Amino acid sequence: MYFAGCPAFAPEKPILTPYFPQTFVGSQKSGEWYGELKLKSKRGVIAINQDGVAGFYQYNSQNITKIRGDVLKRIENNNLPPKTIFDCCLLEQNNPKLWIFDCLMFAGEQLTNIAMIKRRRLVTDNLTHDDLVWIPIMSHFWLRELDLIKDQKSALVKETALKCGIPYREFKHLVTGMVIKNKNSYLSFPEKTKFVASSMFKINL
Repeated sequence: MYFAGCPAFAPEKPILTPYFPQTFVGSQKSGEWYGELKLKSKRGVIAINQDGVAGFYQYNSQNITKIRGDVLKRIENNNLPPKTIFDCCLLEQNNPKLWIFDCLMFAGEQLTNIAMIKRRRLVTDNLTHDDLVWIPIMSHFWLRELDLIKDQKSALVKETALKCGIPYREFKHLVTGMVIKNKNSYLSFPEKTKFVASSMFKINL
C-alpha cells in the first residue's frame, strides 16, 4: 500500500513511500494497482457485535469510543453478520459520515490471508452506499506513468464527489491525498483492531 505524491521509484525498490509500515513490492502491471482517495477524518473501525449492533472505535486510543446516530443505524440496516469489522474513517461534518474501505473480519473469520480486491468485495457486496455511508471508488493505476497520478487524482475526486452527492468544491477540501494499493496485497491487523476483536468478541488475532 502506498501514498501517492512521493518520489519516483527505482527498479527493485518500493514504488512509493509506504503509507503503512509494511511495504509491498509487487508487479508493476497495469490492472494490478488501484488508487482511492484519503480523506480528512478520524481513523477507526466499525464493529458489529453479537446482537447486530454497530459501534465506531477509534484507533488512536485504547479507550474505544462509540459514536451512535443515524450513520450507525444505516450500517445495522444491512443485516450484517455478528463479529464483523470494517476499516473506516469518520468524517466530522455537520452530519457525521463514514468512509468505509476495507473488511478486516467477516462473521468471525480473520481476513489476513484474503487478497485486497476480495476484501473490498465484501464491503461493496454487504454495504449500501448512500448519503451517510460512503464507499470509495477504486481507480486502476499504471505506476510507470507517475506523472499522470495528479491527473488521475483530480478525475477521481470529481467522480467520487458526484457519487457521494456533494459539490466538487466542497468535497475536494476533504481530500488529503491518495492511497495506491495492489489488488493482491494481504492484510496486517493493526493493534487497535486486535484490541476491538479481543475485547468485544473474545477473539485473539
